[in-house]
Amino acid sequence: MPTWLLSRAVGAAYKVALTGIGGDELFAGYRRHIGLLVGEHYARLPRGVQWGVSALANLLWEPDGASLTVDRLKRFLRPSNGSAPDRFLGYLTRCPDPDRHRLYTAAVRDQLRGAQAKARFRELYGRHGAPGGLAAALYLDYKTFLADDVLALSDRMAMAHSLEIRVPLVDHELVERVFPLPDRVKIGLWQNKRLLKRALRQRLPEHHLRAPKRGFVGPTAEWLRHELRGVIEEELAPDRLGRLGYFDPTAVRGLLDDHFARRHNRAGILWALLCFSVWHRAYVEAPPSPCPGTPAVEAPSSPA
Repeated sequence: MPTWLLSRAVGAAYKVALTGIGGDELFAGYRRHIGLLVGEHYARLPRGVQWGVSALANLLWEPDGASLTVDRLKRFLRPSNGSAPDRFLGYLTRCPDPDRHRLYTAAVRDQLRGAQAKARFRELYGRHGAPGGLAAALYLDYKTFLADDVLALSDRMAMAHSLEIRVPLVDHELVERVFPLPDRVKIGLWQNKRLLKRALRQRLPEHHLRAPKRGFVGPTAEWLRHELRGVIEEELAPDRLGRLGYFDPTAVRGLLDDHFARRHNRAGILWALLCFSVWHRAYVEAPPSPCPGTPAVEAPSSPA
């Protein structure tokens, strides 16, 4: 939503725009990059200790407003086997494999082939020679989050408003020079994008360089608790979910209750379920389009 609104505003006056996309992935700008380094030490703790610490963290309630601090802490403290790709995926995902599998009906679970996301991250990690430290996080970000999420989303939102965006920080010559640099050059003690800030120190005011990071996301969690609560409760109503046959109504209700009561931030998976339901209603349940030459989307055989 923020990218859509910004593209609409810029596209009203310009046809081409430069963006800073790729800067976080190349210069270590995300909190999870520090998290992966610190997590190397946390992962060495006995699994029983990790489970205990994670259980205590899960007792924390989500604060009012759009803060993600508690949610990030819970994801960081999830028990892991210590491997870099598994830990990194754990920082990214809002719904771990066991929780996600419980969402599906038994018929859908029977058709799943296991943890495909985890297998994909492990494959990429191994193909690149199993890098250590910060390099693992940056490489996995480049091959997954940047390519499949940020670049794809930004291009679609911009082109919807006839705006072409350029991404100079993804230039391959820049990436080839910066990527091999040592971790200590790119990141400091609790300081992201250390190299980029040093490079721009003479060009930008100091308060810009010291400003806290602000994620370019909408207040989805609060929308789902307030403005969109009626919408999501209607779309994910038990009778509708039972009719569709993909998701277990009891498990989905548990997510909604957790989120509304602020026990956990379930915005990521709930937003995905809401989008799926709206898409299904518009393109699978709706009558076929009468437009000549437009193929209709056929409803799949019921998984139930």
